[in-house]
Amino acid sequence: RSEDDLLGGSLRMLDPTRYHTFFEDFDYYVANDWTITGTNAGTPALSDGDGGLLAIVNDAADDDGTFLQKVGESFTVEPGKRLFFKARLEVLDAEDSDFIVGLAITDSTPLDASDGIFFRKDDGDQNLDIVSVKNSVAVSSVAATVESEEVFELGFMYDGLGRVYYSFNGTILGYLEPGASLPDDEVLTITVGIQNGAAAANAMTVDYILAAKER
Repeated sequence: RSEDDLLGGSLRMLDPTRYHTFFEDFDYYVANDWTITGTNAGTPALSDGDGGLLAIVNDAADDDGTFLQKVGESFTVEPGKRLFFKARLEVLDAEDSDFIVGLAITDSTPLDASDGIFFRKDDGDQNLDIVSVKNSVAVSSVAATVESEEVFELGFMYDGLGRVYYSFNGTILGYLEPGASLPDDEVLTITVGIQNGAAAANAMTVDYILAAKER
């Protein structure tokens, strides 16, 4: 048998070396694993619920927010290599909030991160945008609409060839062709968080986050 067969074909499981994978189901939460920013940032904590949940709860002033970014940037967008992201979550108030979920450069104000591929919702509407940005030059599209206190799943895939496909609740809805806005010159990290859009405490509950890239 060839060496490749012995090392791959004879392995009776998915080969974990084929992808660099991050998966967090929030059965555990270690605060030191995350950089937390935002105005009057809250203290994320585990919440009781099936499947493991992380509760992100803000203080009550307008523009108070809590954002988490995984310590250690570890994902690059690389031509020829597919990159996947998926998350399941809900928000308390889907209109009076700004939030972000995806991959971005470490930034003290993640909502306007200069580089990344992520979903972002702006205050005052319920439109969930898919964004690809490089050096603060962005391409975006409305991917879906979100409702308050409804659990939803969002995802994207960079196909390695120039397109970023995006999905909502398991259905692929379209794609971006970022061109010069593909963030291929920075290392990115897992990014998630929410900011109040009014003088009332908003919250986000995250079920899981997955990111994986072909090696």
